[in-house]
Order: sequence, then structure tokens, then C-alpha cells
Amino acid sequence: MSAVRRRRYPSDTTNTEWALTEPLLPESACETGAGGRPDRHLRREIVDVIRYPRPSPGRIRREMGKGPRAVATVIDSRSVRAAETVGKDSCGYDAGKKINGRRRHMVVDTRGLPLLVMVTPASLTDRDAAKEPLLRLRLMHPEITIVWGQPSPS
Repeated sequence: MSAVRRRRYPSDTTNTEWALTEPLLPESACETGAGGRPDRHLRREIVDVIRYPRPSPGRIRREMGKGPRAVATVIDSRSVRAAETVGKDSCGYDAGKKINGRRRHMVVDTRGLPLLVMVTPASLTDRDAAKEPLLRLRLMHPEITIVWGQPSPS
């Protein structure tokens, strides 16, 4: 069900765009009978946030007086609990943190601007999981010459 509302930003979905987009979105878990919590945010607002134009990291870096491309980065990961509705095939147990869930791997430049984000089961060690984001980073950003990371505890 869609309601007519005032657009706050030029990038917000028009009523015509929303009429085309809304039927393509999956049904909310709380409405399927499988259970789940009610949505915290309206789906139209989520689509509007995704569409909102943001300056590129290169533009931000230039405004800070830096070159448009990062040459040094930091990689880190964090295990987070998975919701009950998350499939077991995409989760794992992180024995060090005692968390059953997923692990977010993030690569940022030295200003904290994100360059790459990847999600894996929490059971995958940092050593094994880092191979994929580092390969992708090399392909997407060949100008990067150094990547700092936290050593794993022995």
C-alpha cells in the first residue's frame, strides 16, 4: 500500500516510480507467516536513501587536499550475531568471540572512506577470509601500495 507524500529531495522516488518499484520488492518477513519483526523503516524511505546522491570518495579526498585515489588502506573485520531469519548456510560460529553469525570485512582508506565491504560466515578465519577482499581490492584499486591490518591473536 502506498501513500502520497511530499518529496524531501530531488532524488526521492516519485509516486509513479514507487508504483512501479513497490511490487518488485519482496514481502516483509512479518507479513509472510514465517514470522519476523515488523520493518523498522518504510521501504520507500529505504529506496530513497539508496538513491540519494553522495559525493564519491575521490571528490571527498580532493576536497581534503589529497589525491583522488588512496594509496594506503586499512583492513579489519568484525563478527556480528545473525538474526533468526538469516539462513544457516551463510552463518558460522566464531569461537574467539563466541558469536554465531557473520563477519563483516571492510577496507577503508586512511581517512576512513570505505573502499570495499564483504560479508562471510563468522567461522571463516581472518587469514582465510582476507584473500578474497585483498584480491578484489587489487583488481579495483591497483594504485594501492600498502594495506595495514591487525594481526590475529596466536
